[in-house]
Amino acid sequence: MAGRPRNHASAATGTTSFTVFQVPSAAAMASAAPLPPAGPAANAYDSSSIASTVSSGASFDGMSGFSERGNGANAGAGGVADVFVPMDNAYYTNSARGHRNSFAAMNRVGVPATAPSTQSSDARGGVGWMRTGRIIRVKDTGESFRFPLEDDLLPRITLTPEQYEVLKQRAIKLAEQSINSSHLWMENPTLSPQLKNQSWKVHLEKKNCVIYRQKDNDTKKTAASRNALVRAKLDCTLDELTYALNCDNTDDQRILMAHLYQEGFLDAAVLHVAETATFEDPFQFLGVKWFAFQSSVDSMFSVRDSLVVEFCKTFRDPSGQKILARITQSINMNDYKGVERSFGFARSSSTRVDLFRSLGPGSGKVDASLSSAMQFGSKTTPSWVANRVVSALHNLVININTCADAKYIVKSRLITNKAWVPNNERPACSVCFKSFNLLRSRHHCRVCAEIMCTSCTMELSVLSSKLPPSMRPETGTNMIISSENV
Repeated sequence: MAGRPRNHASAATGTTSFTVFQVPSAAAMASAAPLPPAGPAANAYDSSSIASTVSSGASFDGMSGFSERGNGANAGAGGVADVFVPMDNAYYTNSARGHRNSFAAMNRVGVPATAPSTQSSDARGGVGWMRTGRIIRVKDTGESFRFPLEDDLLPRITLTPEQYEVLKQRAIKLAEQSINSSHLWMENPTLSPQLKNQSWKVHLEKKNCVIYRQKDNDTKKTAASRNALVRAKLDCTLDELTYALNCDNTDDQRILMAHLYQEGFLDAAVLHVAETATFEDPFQFLGVKWFAFQSSVDSMFSVRDSLVVEFCKTFRDPSGQKILARITQSINMNDYKGVERSFGFARSSSTRVDLFRSLGPGSGKVDASLSSAMQFGSKTTPSWVANRVVSALHNLVININTCADAKYIVKSRLITNKAWVPNNERPACSVCFKSFNLLRSRHHCRVCAEIMCTSCTMELSVLSSKLPPSMRPETGTNMIISSENV
């Protein structure tokens, strides 16, 4: 949409033309209003997510206007904003990508995304397209908790500088070894001499992403571990990844994880921080984080969590090329005298090395190499469950493409309850101007309420607690039962 005066976005039924440049500052965001308690110790936050979309055919000029005209990202929270010009502004001002300038939301849960032929009575969007919160009831104690958790229910841990130094040096060594391992950058790493005789195979292959899995000696029915390697080409830039993946506070971490894992996300928290971004390295981070996930599998495999130390740093390979490295390694709470409440989750452990490098100046593409060694919380974990965890890496990688957009939308409070444009007022897409028909359906933007076609939208996931109060679900209804005897 180069040269167009407005940013348009779409959602599901029709919208009015609306300029989204004038957006509230991220620093002015109010904390989410508490929800009704879900049980004896229920939490006040709602973890349900909605899907938000981004125009894929628009010019970059409009997005830079968010920071230039609306000051929409003068965030005051988080370590990154404390050391240099807020990356919420820098993201769209300096990004090399030139096609994201409008946001739209699509239905993901229970309600068709296609707009009805007549104007809906729910002209503001309502909450019909949002899934309600996640509630965990611990079977052995009867206590119920709503996720994401309140601060006083999160695990507590503090590491000494000496402990951090040991973990940091281990992570640096692992990162340098991975960066200098040429086979990790091959199009098919399994053909390399290093992996050729280690029984690796293609686990899943889709456009621009291939997942390789190492065969193991587990029985056909159970699997205690999985080693995986992902090679992917991402439609984003290193600056965008720096902005999106650097999370030194719980709020930012939840925004990121909700988008990456979508319906599998339960909670995430930054428990302790040792190092944050600097002028020299805006990607730098060292700290302890906690993640909780839910799968669609019942019984003991439905919920799991992990406690990790995360290390992020910008490296240079032997040729001098810039590489972003993010290393996460599981740690044991008891080794660091931490305190946590039992939710009956199966705790998994893993070591992950995520490497990102640009495919060339101005390409707007990133070459990604992700390697993971996973240990499951139970030796009786079915093989098909372990394989599904590996398969889930594909959606995670795909969502990395747009995680910067999701973070920017939430921190800039771009999602509003503005009345949707009626269908009959937009015979054509507001982005590409192609007429709507049976094969080109309408979608409404959750930002400006304009109407777009499917081709001009991109799906994002956002925590519903970040929605305007009138758009949040009133309560969570889907109960998950967990057992402490896992």
